[in-house]
Amino acid sequence: MGAGANNDDNIVSHSASVRTISGSSELAPVLIGWGVFMTYLVVQCMAHQAFVSQVAVDLWDSIAWACREWGVWIVMTPVLLRSVRKALRSETKAPYLIVCLGCLVLALGLRVTVDVIETAEQPLASLIYFSPKHLGAWVAVMVAGWWLSSGKTTAAEERGFAMPAQPARSTRTLLVSKGRDECLIELEQVDSFSASKNYVEIRCGGQSYLLRSTLKELEAMLPPGVFVRTHRSHIVRIRAIDRVRMLPSGTGIVTLHDGSTVGISKKHYKTLDQYRCTRSGRSAQD
Repeated sequence: MGAGANNDDNIVSHSASVRTISGSSELAPVLIGWGVFMTYLVVQCMAHQAFVSQVAVDLWDSIAWACREWGVWIVMTPVLLRSVRKALRSETKAPYLIVCLGCLVLALGLRVTVDVIETAEQPLASLIYFSPKHLGAWVAVMVAGWWLSSGKTTAAEERGFAMPAQPARSTRTLLVSKGRDECLIELEQVDSFSASKNYVEIRCGGQSYLLRSTLKELEAMLPPGVFVRTHRSHIVRIRAIDRVRMLPSGTGIVTLHDGSTVGISKKHYKTLDQYRCTRSGRSAQD
């Protein structure tokens, strides 16, 4: 048990470091892009002062102008990238998408407020003028976040998880929470996994435990052919199934040996149907 616990601790700590590295790799190129863009604006402003307005070139005034125009997005970009990454990995995407939309509203609102204070412009006119620019910046950061999170982050995680040596045993353990305590449970004894916001609820031996993870991340770690997804929020052990009851709507209910139940969606019924589970809990394929 000591060796298993050490291995699980290594996997957990390595997973956290991979997420940290992948988050940094997403943020760096976007912030570099903003830095290049801001530098271009400063140079453009100085050129305008020298050749168009024909006044003394003021570096600090040029920097202040660039920051006034787009500085808020340098602050918003890390928040947006983090929200996009979490939305892609989470079962519940709405909260993160609301944060992304809130960044746009806040950035645009701040710029309009500054413009109204400085120029006494009508708020509606200022809003109409700045909306296309800030909407474009928001879309650009969102697309960059999506591309970096769905592509390079996945590759980084695959490389990272290949690094730690896997235990030479058929069973693995999970470090889970039970109230204020933590304990190790054997993966082969787990009956079901259910998504619960930023956690996964685990049914094992008639007890419920919590694991800080998403169902998608956990599913990638499960041995093939042992568990089956019945719903976007539920994964069950095939041999833990006691009975399956389909409803007229095309959905259904899976009852496990411990008496707990989980739902079946139309999308995942065909996958479950191939096992033809009966009351004995044995598959027709066995």
